[in-house]
Amino acid sequence: MIKKRGIKKVISTLATAFVGTQLLAATLVVQQTGPIGTYSSIQTAVTASTDGDTILINNRLDLTPWTENIILDKSLALLSAVDGQKFLVSGTYSIARANNRVITINGMENAKTGNNFNFSGTNVPANRTKLNVLNGKFNGPIDFYTGTPGGLNLFLSANDIESSVAFSYGKIIGNRIISLSNYNDPVINEDTNFVIGNLIGGYQIAPYTFYNNTTYGYRHDNDSQYLYFSNNYVSIKNGLGSNAYALKVYRSKTGASTNIIINSTIFAWADAAYEYAYAIEIGGSGPKFNIINNILNSYAMTSNAYPIS
Repeated sequence: MIKKRGIKKVISTLATAFVGTQLLAATLVVQQTGPIGTYSSIQTAVTASTDGDTILINNRLDLTPWTENIILDKSLALLSAVDGQKFLVSGTYSIARANNRVITINGMENAKTGNNFNFSGTNVPANRTKLNVLNGKFNGPIDFYTGTPGGLNLFLSANDIESSVAFSYGKIIGNRIISLSNYNDPVINEDTNFVIGNLIGGYQIAPYTFYNNTTYGYRHDNDSQYLYFSNNYVSIKNGLGSNAYALKVYRSKTGASTNIIINSTIFAWADAAYEYAYAIEIGGSGPKFNIINNILNSYAMTSNAYPIS
């Protein structure tokens, strides 16, 4: 390259730097008994990767899952190598948080009944790690509360989750989830958590039936950010000898804005003697909620049923 003086030199240098950065990102392929240049496990691909890389994952030849516990400590995208097909795993994927880290997982099916996701380490960055989990199927909990919570911006969308989800900050949109909990985040600000268009708990929509023995559908215990809860279908049936709460608020943020529950169907069924059923119960001191245009219903064997309390 012939160097030019002045502004042309600056533009040329910036363009070269940009192209060089783009070229550093690589695509790694996981394939059992694959050709030279592919990786024989997800872990070996993660180990060999650098920030910004994409890992394409083929299923094993016998369609048994890749059984590995993985620590994701780089900005990576994990994707299925085959369009329209999920990649099959069984293991815990632990997220190591760092400033502005971005991790995307699209099309994972995880057969493990223990934690499918959790935190690795105790670092809570000032600029949250962004985790996108899309189009997946998960048999175990997604637990981003146990340990040292915070420092994570979770985007969970279009997943089928046969267990619980716990998070502090993010957007939960268009999932099927057995139970969902939102806990306090160490960063207190005017942000809002969005919970939109989910099926939570058990379902009266065919082919789903009530999910039995769940105390909570959605549990809100967060006074660090506001809540926007919209177009969700929540129904639970509890036969454990304790009360049933389809939507239970323990703590919520007060401030210039407000918390909103809108356009949702919320149903609680208590299925044992002496139990109470609450479609919505608002606890805490002085929370501000706008509850607008919802269908609320509750049933209890003892007639202790409350659409809202």
